[in-house]
Amino acid sequence: MGGPLAVGYIENVKKIVQNNNINSLLFVSRDGYILQKVYNILTDKPVENNYIYAPRILNLKCFLDYRETKDYLYDLLDITKAYTGLETLPKTYKEAKVIFEKYLPQLSSYANTNLQQYLKYINSLNIQGSRLASIDMTTGAYTSLYFLKKIFGEKLYLGFYSCAFSYNTSLPAEIYATSLFTEKEVPLVNLTEFLITAPELPLTDIKNCKPIYKTPNQYDLYKIQVYKYVLTGIIEFAEDYTQFFLNKPICFSPNTIFNLLKEFLKTATIQDRQYLRKIYHASDSQSSKYLILSPNTRFSFREVKKFINKQIVKLKRQIKYLLYTHFSLKQIEGILKICKRIRSTIH
Repeated sequence: MGGPLAVGYIENVKKIVQNNNINSLLFVSRDGYILQKVYNILTDKPVENNYIYAPRILNLKCFLDYRETKDYLYDLLDITKAYTGLETLPKTYKEAKVIFEKYLPQLSSYANTNLQQYLKYINSLNIQGSRLASIDMTTGAYTSLYFLKKIFGEKLYLGFYSCAFSYNTSLPAEIYATSLFTEKEVPLVNLTEFLITAPELPLTDIKNCKPIYKTPNQYDLYKIQVYKYVLTGIIEFAEDYTQFFLNKPICFSPNTIFNLLKEFLKTATIQDRQYLRKIYHASDSQSSKYLILSPNTRFSFREVKKFINKQIVKLKRQIKYLLYTHFSLKQIEGILKICKRIRSTIH
């Protein structure tokens, strides 16, 4: 599923890049990690492209810009606690704004130091293009585009997103999905965010042109471990697509892709949901609040019974086939394996 999603999205990006004479692409971390790889596989003559760090936490650190959003302001005050000496966060948004204004003079120096570090990092990328576009996945507040627009100004011509929860007419964005997503699509969005990401820890800062990552926990480490298999599958899909269909590209429309993912979520087997149940993703700018990837993982007795019955019927057929043939040593070993599988399934 990650393969068609990445290929469909990047094919759409390629067309718009060519039609608008864009000569440099910024693949925003961490979603841009696999998207950049797919773009370079699918494109004979790719334009200049870079993998770039531009998470929400850097916008807060460099510009102190919480965009009049309560959660962002609380994140900002929490991030700067060590710098301001603030011991506890305020209870209300109004109090938070008062405290922010109080500390603003000393925070300005802190922000300028962070901004200079980030600009030094940007210069190290040696971006030559004069007409840039950023590429990211899901958005609600268009944070990466908003942040990079401050850094690159008019050079940043366009920002790509796979889907969005709202439109922003003040920023030049291109949305792959044909309509806005709603709260009902959150499980779908969570799945796409897992499929299109990187085997990399969340970023906390940029120092001396290098990323500083958060201290990993069990959720981060497990997700990275699992994602390596997803990454391999997406790359193989992109390579197969290039080999067989590049001259006659298949139309992976956004509706087709998102309907495929929705169907998976509806019909996911017990095993699928058990695997998804083990994966958590961070939902805040500091990557400290974790949510389960697939919350709908409770199974009814009817589902379990149906699953077990299917497995038993399948295994009975295999045993029946073996019983009506002459037994070789290999077949006897096969029967023993099947018996173990039956016992395991029933258990």
